Amino acid sequence: MRGDADEGRGERAPEDLSDAESIFYFMITILVTLIIPEIHLRAVSSLVIVLVMLRLRGIHPRLGTVEGSVISPILALTMTIPFASIAEVNYHGTEIVEIASMIPYHLSVAVWEECLYRGFILRRSPPLLILSSSIFSILHAKNPGFGFLPSIGLLSAGIFLCLIRIGWGLIPSVLFHLSWNLSLEHLWGFPTSGLRGPSIFSSELRGPSFMTGGDFGPEGSVLAVVEFALASAILLLKARRAGGKFYKALINAAPWNHGARGRQGEDPERAEVHN
Repeated sequence: MRGDADEGRGERAPEDLSDAESIFYFMITILVTLIIPEIHLRAVSSLVIVLVMLRLRGIHPRLGTVEGSVISPILALTMTIPFASIAEVNYHGTEIVEIASMIPYHLSVAVWEECLYRGFILRRSPPLLILSSSIFSILHAKNPGFGFLPSIGLLSAGIFLCLIRIGWGLIPSVLFHLSWNLSLEHLWGFPTSGLRGPSIFSSELRGPSFMTGGDFGPEGSVLAVVEFALASAILLLKARRAGGKFYKALINAAPWNHGARGRQGEDPERAEVHN
């Protein structure tokens, strides 16, 4: 699932997809997929659009790394534990078969949303990261309990998913998204973006809405904002210490490096970045 750009065949480096091109393809994907009412077809169509458009632009669609595909779902489950640790948790007893039946739906949601919002985040432009994450947040506005703090929570989650997309690829961001939703909603029993489903445990966060997320669930809480902000910072710092391709991809996404990359062709490592 990983590879280097084949410069010998004249393929464009990942950074050659400009912000304007990324936004154009992003808008096409929104317009095409939002007219499809069935979520599974949305997922398939969005994935096809991303792969086809990248190939038409001469960009080899590298979907992800093995490392990221293993770490990202474990990370998602781990990041839901703080919410459960401060909640009143009771065993609910829902059958595992019923929970398993929800996986295709959540997989379709994860594939569609990651292809839509993160599929064309290739140039590591901070404005583009913020734009896609803002739209990701705004398009949840009709969900129960949505408000100012939930919008900030989703914005911070979107930026974190962009960093996963840049550093590890599209498949790891899909796996994080899928595992986060399954863990939060169907393991612990919290509302996920204002929606509830069958769960193994039932959990209730008690306290003011800014701490619990209210009807929107933990994603709309201060804790979620802090958690995703810290996770993003840790991801960047860990990548910096480790070095290598993951660091090069992530650190170039940082706003303080946006203007320092220079003109195209000046960076000898350009073709080494995952996408």
